[in-house]
Amino acid sequence: MSPKKNYPKRQMQSAKKQIVPPRSRKEAIGQPTGLLDVNGDEILTGARYALKSKSGEEKGVILWNRAQNAYGLFSGLSYGENIMSADSYGKFTRIPADNGMRMQLVPYIGTL
Repeated sequence: MSPKKNYPKRQMQSAKKQIVPPRSRKEAIGQPTGLLDVNGDEILTGARYALKSKSGEEKGVILWNRAQNAYGLFSGLSYGENIMSADSYGKFTRIPADNGMRMQLVPYIGTL
């Protein structure tokens, strides 16, 4: 019987770590966004709004998007358990900081 050869163990290649930017105060729920809705009221993060357009109405939650560095309407399916997390939604519609979409943002009361 020949002796076993000791081969060096293969090192597992670790998956590349995602670079996650630090959390901002703007991500906290209830923070003023500096944006106005159709009634002239200030929009807070976590508020439910409907974005009206010629093609219909899109309902969602106003949250901060770290990747685009902007506030926007998150809508679509909720993929996570936390509905107030930007990571839980599939679609993002950016809201310009100059209040250019003001006349299209209508407060929405009800389920998404």
